Amino acid sequence: MPAQAPHDASKEVYNGDIGQVVDVDPEAGELTARFEGRDHVYGFGELDTLVPAYAATVHKSQGSEYPAVVIPVLTQHYAMLRRNLLYTGVTRGKRLVVLVGQKKAVAIAVRNVSGRRRWSKLDERLGGSASRRTADDAGEICRTRRSGLGPAGMGEARSGSPGAAGRPAR
Repeated sequence: MPAQAPHDASKEVYNGDIGQVVDVDPEAGELTARFEGRDHVYGFGELDTLVPAYAATVHKSQGSEYPAVVIPVLTQHYAMLRRNLLYTGVTRGKRLVVLVGQKKAVAIAVRNVSGRRRWSKLDERLGGSASRRTADDAGEICRTRRSGLGPAGMGEARSGSPGAAGRPAR
């Protein structure tokens, strides 16, 4: 089973779509894959846009749903034990979700609401929306800025911090 890796608007197949190989024609140098009942022909030179779909990361599965999802949850993967990742993985399953691993690891993930701070420079990219606010909002803006949060609770980049060099948010 292949999965489409990047979006391919010309084929109307999108990142994460899972299909089935229905034909391979070595003489023509083509592979035919069926996605959601529609056949799409790929030249052998395009096969790098298809990846095996026996497993996918939570990150790759965002925006997709599957009939069944199996999620390994182990203390050995401590850095990945975060509530948002577990939530995203669990919500990908339509009918069945199986957590395989340790109860302790699930408990750690559920309790771990921390994550990396996003240095998106959103306020700057929106043209300094804080400067367009009314005087009544000024007190609230100052309070949130002092606490390290920008408008609407979004993280705010500071000079010398990651992201301040213009790197995109992850």
